[in-house]
Amino acid sequence: MRSATLALMAALAVSSAALATAEDASAQTRLKPGQQVQPIPTPTLKKKAPPEAKPDIVITQAEKTGPDSFRFFIENHGTKDFMTCGVQIENKTSGGAGIMTVRGLQAGGSGWREAKIWPNVKAGDKFDLYADYGNKIAETNETNNAFSFNW
Repeated sequence: MRSATLALMAALAVSSAALATAEDASAQTRLKPGQQVQPIPTPTLKKKAPPEAKPDIVITQAEKTGPDSFRFFIENHGTKDFMTCGVQIENKTSGGAGIMTVRGLQAGGSGWREAKIWPNVKAGDKFDLYADYGNKIAETNETNNAFSFNW
């Protein structure tokens, strides 16, 4: 058994020595003699930039506080403060509209704002409020600025 093992080891040594020439090596690797192996490029991962910080102005409630006044609750769902914004107040039932400027909010902040409107508003009149009227502030969501309530 020992002699069979030695014979097998000798045969392997002769076979590997025969492949040691450049021609035999290129046949094994499918390269032409003298051709350099090209390294495989390492892919680079591109990091996504974090989203730009923006405010997101939303009116979530409104309630009558007097015969010609009401208040509304405004929130900043965004990640950036805003200084001021225009809010349009529109009576959809009997007509009439106005724009008021409201003080801003910090990111994540909220608060009530008071509004005085024209007299002779009737019970049941529908009002629409539009925060960031005219889209002057770039927001994370430009589609959630409208709020409606009945007088």
